[in-house]
Amino acid sequence: MAIASGAKRLALFHHDPLRSDAALDDVVAACRARAEAWGSDIEIFAASEGGTVAFAEKAETHARRRRREHDSPGTIARRDEATVLVVEDDPAVIGQIEEALREEGYRFLSASNGRTGLELARSQRPDLILLNWGMPEMDGPSVIKLLRAESDPSVRNVPVLMLTYRSGSVETREGFEAGADDYITKPFTPAHVRTRIREWLLRGASTVVS
Repeated sequence: MAIASGAKRLALFHHDPLRSDAALDDVVAACRARAEAWGSDIEIFAASEGGTVAFAEKAETHARRRRREHDSPGTIARRDEATVLVVEDDPAVIGQIEEALREEGYRFLSASNGRTGLELARSQRPDLILLNWGMPEMDGPSVIKLLRAESDPSVRNVPVLMLTYRSGSVETREGFEAGADDYITKPFTPAHVRTRIREWLLRGASTVVS
């Protein structure tokens, strides 16, 4: 998963008191061998007590980079925070997500049906979309299929996280086949939503749009 997502570093950790340091070293060695076999130069290491990992702050997200490149010199500068679009027909869920993101500094957009959500995605080019499965006018999978067919890379490649009560294997497979990147299963906690959004925005910031 780390190689497929384009991660640069992979920290392995464990909470098993029966696993020795030597056993963990064997796991690290096995992972490095697998990465080498895949032709990846990802850095793999074992997390240690007191260890720190530095991350670059305020990384430029891929959609914002595309917007900046398209803007003419005379265009007013856009806000530098990431844009998160929530497409959901339940106002209570939209409110929960907006509240969870209130302190994150994101630009927050919302739509109550799939068709409006698709129009916003095309016009606003968000950095991340949280998309409900069952909605009026156009359901989530249909929206994703149209997004993935767009000619604009910043729209076509935007990460899409499905918001759904559906957790069965059939529904999960259908969502991924349509082009979803991940799932957030309802009901969810604010902390969980924040973590998943941060994770996918970080991935998008390191993705080269083709």
